[in-house]
Amino acid sequence: SNAAKELREAVASGSHPLGLAAPMFGKRLRIVAIGESADAVAKLSARARVSEERKPFGPTVLFNPTVQRREGAADAFFFEQSASVPGYTAVVGRALEVEVRAQDERGQPVSFVAKGWQARQIQHTVDV
Repeated sequence: SNAAKELREAVASGSHPLGLAAPMFGKRLRIVAIGESADAVAKLSARARVSEERKPFGPTVLFNPTVQRREGAADAFFFEQSASVPGYTAVVGRALEVEVRAQDERGQPVSFVAKGWQARQIQHTVDV
């Protein structure tokens, strides 16, 4: 879909470190995109790469995603902001491990466990 392409390209640009959702583009669809490039990860300190579990992945586009905390998963707290609420920043707690279920761009079911930064991105983007 055009919305999926727009989201994938926006995440690939590196301008959206916590991913994007279709409504941010004025589209009333349950589509999100997450990802982080190898270049973005390489620019981080070694401490940030380890403490935040930052690894290159995606961009990944997910349709109708559901996110569930993994049993026993700890929380991490970070300052976050969102393009949908400009100028507002808050400390937000997120599970460090979540189970994700969705459909891919071909409509096929996908499921995976997201950890660290990837877990934070998907929770932020889906607003869990």
